[in-house]
Amino acid sequence: MLYSSYGAKADYMIESDDKYIEGSFDILRSDKIQMNFTSPDEYSSIAVSGDSSGSSDVFTFELHGIPASVPKSIASDISLLFSLFSDEIPSIISSLDKESFTLYEDDGNARVTFSKNDINYSIIYSLSTGIPIALNASDKNSSVSITITDFQSAQKKRGR
Repeated sequence: MLYSSYGAKADYMIESDDKYIEGSFDILRSDKIQMNFTSPDEYSSIAVSGDSSGSSDVFTFELHGIPASVPKSIASDISLLFSLFSDEIPSIISSLDKESFTLYEDDGNARVTFSKNDINYSIIYSLSTGIPIALNASDKNSSVSITITDFQSAQKKRGR
């Protein structure tokens, strides 16, 4: 499901030693990824976009539709957030062994955990649909958590 084209609404949390930010964003994913922050107010005019198959480190910031410079402290957190939607994540997941997965029979969900490039990932998803429910990433400086509140697939895919 993470490879497919989709739109979603999500709540996020970014936390580090010196900051804690909660908010919401909308995401559209196809050949490109477009994240539009809707809250908090100081982020609501920020849009981040980039190539879904390329490096998650290369993306564009816009403030009210105008390309903008972003402080490195915010850029690294948004890069971590953005990385959760790149093609690299489902590629890694498809190569993991079964020990990386935990099934939750009570609610029909599963969790997969793995590390890549000193970043720890955890993704909870529905076993029946493959739709992500919660995504988390953390490195030595900060952590981001995302809860998907609405997910609309642009195309139906079998399996996965």
